[in-house]
Amino acid sequence: NQAIERLSSLYYPLFRVLFLLSLFGVLFGFMLFTWKRYGIDYAAILGVHMGQTNYHAVVRASSTLMSLNFAAFVMYWLSLTSDLTPALTPIAKEW
Repeated sequence: NQAIERLSSLYYPLFRVLFLLSLFGVLFGFMLFTWKRYGIDYAAILGVHMGQTNYHAVVRASSTLMSLNFAAFVMYWLSLTSDLTPALTPIAKEW
């Protein structure tokens, strides 16, 4: 199938890398939340500044990136598979 070959050749690795980056960001944010909740000094362990590393911002930015990446992937997938399904109704009628 030509659509599947185009999907997996060039852009699929790009979407996969962006998804993995956002997944690791969400996991890092949850790790910061857990360590802060249980009183572990994550700033000294990870070498980050306590005031600049905010788990709310990390989780929000990562989940936003994940949502945008998923929406772009779905739109890309639909554009590849649009020629595989016939149109059920005509798009426009002439008046």
